[in-house]
Amino acid sequence: MQEASFTENGIQWCEEENARYHLYGEAKWLEQQKHSIEARICANLYSDALWQYQGADRIQKLIQRSAYYAELEIAESQEESVEGKIDTSPVNSQKKIPSWVRNIFIWYGEGKVSDDEVINAITYLIDKGIIKVKTG
Repeated sequence: MQEASFTENGIQWCEEENARYHLYGEAKWLEQQKHSIEARICANLYSDALWQYQGADRIQKLIQRSAYYAELEIAESQEESVEGKIDTSPVNSQKKIPSWVRNIFIWYGEGKVSDDEVINAITYLIDKGIIKVKTG
């Protein structure tokens, strides 16, 4: 699969749309955006703890995170096409990752938590069915 992510312009578009997103609410805003993948990626970013990050490398981190959400959105769309299912909501709004887990990953990237803490967070996500691991 080809890697998809936002550029700096894409992140800037999300920043410009953020107030409208909060004013209208996710469902109405996504409808106005025709449920585009770009809008769904922004919605995922808005609910991500990284959106609040204020470091000098914020844009670069958001670009990297957008690639993650783009991959999830594309994979979900492919899955849904096989199932004949239509779901235009953002991936992140369907599978809520607790903020404490999101923070673990951010802190890990900043060198503030150990590998064991990240493994525990991943184990929690698997145990709760938030992420699924395919075997075989």
